[in-house]
Amino acid sequence: LIELRDAYERLFVDLVDALPIGQGVDRRGLRLLLLGALNWSQTWYRPGGYSPRSIARHFVTLLRAPVEPR
Repeated sequence: LIELRDAYERLFVDLVDALPIGQGVDRRGLRLLLLGALNWSQTWYRPGGYSPRSIARHFVTLLRAPVEPR
C-alpha cells in the first residue's frame, strides 16, 4: 500500500514540478492542495450539476486568480 501511495504521490510531484509557475510558489503546498481537493471530490460531487470538466476548469481559474483584494 505504501508503494502504491508513493507512486501516486510521485506523479503529482512530477506534474507540479513541470508547471510554469512563479519561483515564490510553494509547490509542496500546491500539490497538497490539489491532492486534498481531488481526494474529497467524490464526497461533494453530485451528478447532474457541473460536469467534472467544468469543475476542473473552475478550480484552475480559482488557482490562477489573485485572492487578495485589489
